[in-house]
Amino acid sequence: MNRSRAFSAVLFSTVTLGAAVIAWACGGDYYITSLLRSGDAGITERPATRFATSIKKLLPQTDWKVAEPASYFHPHATKTAAACLLLLQEALLSGKEAGENPDDEAVIKALNEYATIRAAMVNISIYDAKKSERLSWAQAYIPVLQNHTGSKLDVSWKRVELTPEIVAEARTRLEENLFSPDVMIPLEFRLYLEGAIAWQKENPDVARTAWKKVLELPQGERKYQGIFAAYMLGVDAYQRSYAIAEKEAYLEMAPEVRKIFQSVREIAQKTKIDPCGLACSSLGQEARTWLGGRTCVPAVDDYSKAASLYLEQAAAGDGDAVFSLQLVIRRMMWRSQEEMVSVAKDPVLRSLMSAYVLSDGGPWIFGPSKEQARKWISAMEASGAVNDAEAAQLAIMCYQHGDYVSCSRWLQKVPASEPLCGWLSARLLLREGKTKEAAAVMAKTVRDLSLKKSLGPVNTDTEYIPVSPWRYDSELFLDDSGLSFRSRIVAEQGVLAMTTKDYTDALDAFLRCGLDEDAAYVAEYVLSANELKAYVDATWPPESIGLSEGNGTYIRHLLGKRLLRERRWQESKAYFHPSVHETFDQYVAHVQQGYNTSLDFEKRAAGFWLAAALVREKGNAFFLAEVGPHWGYSSGWEDYPVPAPARINHEKPCLTQPTYDEISRVRSRYIGKADRDVRYRAAELAEFAAALLPNNDERTSRILATTGAWLKYREPRAADPFYKMLVIRCPDTPLGKAADKLHWFPPEVTGAIAGVWDDAPIVEKKDSRAVEEPVSSVELSSEESTSAE
Repeated sequence: MNRSRAFSAVLFSTVTLGAAVIAWACGGDYYITSLLRSGDAGITERPATRFATSIKKLLPQTDWKVAEPASYFHPHATKTAAACLLLLQEALLSGKEAGENPDDEAVIKALNEYATIRAAMVNISIYDAKKSERLSWAQAYIPVLQNHTGSKLDVSWKRVELTPEIVAEARTRLEENLFSPDVMIPLEFRLYLEGAIAWQKENPDVARTAWKKVLELPQGERKYQGIFAAYMLGVDAYQRSYAIAEKEAYLEMAPEVRKIFQSVREIAQKTKIDPCGLACSSLGQEARTWLGGRTCVPAVDDYSKAASLYLEQAAAGDGDAVFSLQLVIRRMMWRSQEEMVSVAKDPVLRSLMSAYVLSDGGPWIFGPSKEQARKWISAMEASGAVNDAEAAQLAIMCYQHGDYVSCSRWLQKVPASEPLCGWLSARLLLREGKTKEAAAVMAKTVRDLSLKKSLGPVNTDTEYIPVSPWRYDSELFLDDSGLSFRSRIVAEQGVLAMTTKDYTDALDAFLRCGLDEDAAYVAEYVLSANELKAYVDATWPPESIGLSEGNGTYIRHLLGKRLLRERRWQESKAYFHPSVHETFDQYVAHVQQGYNTSLDFEKRAAGFWLAAALVREKGNAFFLAEVGPHWGYSSGWEDYPVPAPARINHEKPCLTQPTYDEISRVRSRYIGKADRDVRYRAAELAEFAAALLPNNDERTSRILATTGAWLKYREPRAADPFYKMLVIRCPDTPLGKAADKLHWFPPEVTGAIAGVWDDAPIVEKKDSRAVEEPVSSVELSSEESTSAE
């Protein structure tokens, strides 16, 4: 979870404290990542790259650009219809400006006619108000066509109101391939739509004839539909070639198919009209022709040409091209050892194959088997084309598949300035049980390369590029945490620092990598408050972070909450964000009023109750511990496992197990219920307020009933004492009678905190009853109490 989002969740999830300057973005990452809890697995597991990021350096420059992907509600067929409709509008308006179509009504009629037929073609359901069905395509989609396609033209024609009669008539015309005789639709649109209708009716010969007629028109008369016709001719040709069962016939037809798809890009280059990104799609379609269809086994050179086209398509922004590359490389993994050596000599294929092995195939593709991976490693070694960068890749591949001797051998060829060299060296030392030596090597790697400094206040070095319409990738990952390579090195250095008792260094590493659970565990359980304060003051002074969100703001706020929980309230304020200072001052004033013995009982009760109400409403910003059954990340509303036992109670010994010093520190730290859930701290203050008020008092009954309502769903056992006090102390009040009758809290008490004093104003007189003074962890010192008001 990002540092700023975690801080914002703690601070503002219950209510907004004034003009908050930090917000928790919707749709954030709710997964909490940890290396400490995973034991040795987290630091010795097989590393894997992300395929999409690994091939970024191979992407060429391209003039093409992928079109906006179709959505669930507007599939490709609908999008194509929308694009053609807007192109028709542009053609008609251009003709009108040239004096060819002076009649506005004729233009609108032509657009409506075309839209109606297109709506019938895509077969979107008709809107029926009586049946409450979805809107038809024209009714729901046409008004936003220009936004969907990026057109700057004004949609000057009326909305098409489809009725069952209009659609039935349109479908009849589809069967007869006819427009209304008086509609002014340019010939290229008529011919292309005639072919589209025939294609939909599974009559490819008629469709092919119509689209060829479009391309036979003079250049100026096929400006808008030429690219659509050429692309569909290519699709038709590819389908026919794929159905060929003879190898020689396929090889004879494949060049013709490629030429057609190349013509699509030529048309796009000349006309600058390609609203559906067909030029980009033609790259992938052409690449498929090099993969042998159903009859041929592609040669290494054919694979190389297909991969080059897919790379250009990926450079245009088409995430499906990355997926296609993964499938192509997976097919190549089944070739013989001799052919794999030939693949290793091709620079592009060698890089792609290595990226596939390093990424373990993924995501979404099965990775190579151990035998296939070793076959590729052997092929690279036999090719004699391995450079320094590829030596590093080979070292990782050998580590991935358990060949640590070869990993060490290839690592010797990696320059010492490479972060990977120290990282893998430390891992190999750790596998030999040399934990201290591994920690020293990893610390030196991080220190010499200034990796932590380069990370910035948040994990900004993770780059994302599309892999498919729903998937995003990063460079190197730890499960699903999205850690980049540099962040991964720093994170593992933090784990090793824990084994050498360098706790503040470990905290700093976890903070900068976004390992939320690990950073909070060290800050809350391992470091003392003074150690944490010394680290924060030295590393994150207020002038270095200002009002920005991020690591500094988060850890300062965590320190402020811890100091307040340990009754060091005068020190804590400086670490809270300025946006909550006013609320903090109110809380301190209310508690001081409650403990001020110079005031009468009613005023003191009012102070305690107002403090309780404030804690219940906004206390997550001041008290809630970051780790525990109810984490600060979820504002106390969700349960998570406590990380400390998971860290210190490993059943099996491990290389990164906690030291005796760490275990002693953790077991000496107690985070009670009041630190993990503000309901309990608010209830404690409310109990003090009720203790200062008379029996059978309306205010007493309302406080006890409201406090019980806070706890009754979270923990009925904790709410039970308040129910008993309500029945015993306030039997004559309406709430007391209702509770006695129901044997529980009245249902009308929902936990509201307002109005406790509204019906019973405070009487400024001293009560003569002897009341035992409340004592609690929230109590201020006597010196602080006397300074109230």
